[in-house]
Amino acid sequence: MYKNALVFAVGFGAMFAGCSSDNAGDLTDTDSHAREVYGHYQDAAGGKVQFEVSTVESGRLLDVLDRSVNELVSVPGYRLTMEEQGTEITAIKSQARDSSTDEWAQPVLLSKFDDLGRDTGAASYRILSVNVNRGGELSAHRALQVCWDAGANCLVMDPVVERLESFAEDRARLLAEGWKVESQVKQLGGEVQAQAVCTLSSNFNAVSRSLTWSSRTITYKNLYGITVVTHRLGSQQTGISCYVSSGSCRAATFGYSSASSCDANLGFNCDCSNTGNQSGTSTNAARAWSETKCEHKNVLQGSANVSWSRSGVGAGFNISWSTSGGTVNANGGTQYDTCAWH
Repeated sequence: MYKNALVFAVGFGAMFAGCSSDNAGDLTDTDSHAREVYGHYQDAAGGKVQFEVSTVESGRLLDVLDRSVNELVSVPGYRLTMEEQGTEITAIKSQARDSSTDEWAQPVLLSKFDDLGRDTGAASYRILSVNVNRGGELSAHRALQVCWDAGANCLVMDPVVERLESFAEDRARLLAEGWKVESQVKQLGGEVQAQAVCTLSSNFNAVSRSLTWSSRTITYKNLYGITVVTHRLGSQQTGISCYVSSGSCRAATFGYSSASSCDANLGFNCDCSNTGNQSGTSTNAARAWSETKCEHKNVLQGSANVSWSRSGVGAGFNISWSTSGGTVNANGGTQYDTCAWH
């Protein structure tokens, strides 16, 4: 199912520890939801992390309603954050928790589900033991899975793996949509030329190449599954082509940079910016740059602010981004190439 096999061991002997068989009934959830969300994360990480998950306790949510989730899972002093690009996780880092913005710094109460219209009397729980192998660095923690409708509607509350639920949801949608960074190359037409032709140095048989990043939406949910921040990253394209002018082989750029937008509520703010289609040429060399970024922050950390500036001349120009220390997502990038007689 996944490129990197997810080790998901469910301890059936302990499945109903602490509850009777009568408590299980139609409310008993399965491991399929946890398997899916941890599997998406592991698959997207491409070998950077592996999970081994087992059930240590399960039953009706009403049986543990008087206990905080913090107590049920014992929140450790670190968390795993990640950087992503579309359907892939490009980096995973372990960071100390920040009590000023950490959802887990206060008691996480299961009774809040009732306030949100999700009947705790119709829900089941499953305490998960999560063993993590991050590049040979081993750790273990616990998470809580809560399910309604006999396991058809579930969420995992993990105190360590940040954005576990919303990343899996976003990734499943992007995979269904066929999202990817598209590379299009315009090849030489006709028969093989007897004389040298003006083509890209990166591909002697191509007169142009473009990279297109489709638009995508990134969501951030709180522990109760409510969306608190949305980044809508606009589509971006960079392109470089070769042409002949006055007997010289020259390079040109093309592309576009669509604007992005964001929504933030429940204690967050956000900001977005995009470069537009930036280009620079130096005779036979060219650089195209189309990029957008969105950032959000907890209001206790101040305001989110995203900006960019350009420096340098010709094909040697550079774009520098400035953000305010929040969570940033980006779409697009840069492309450099030269044209020559080949």
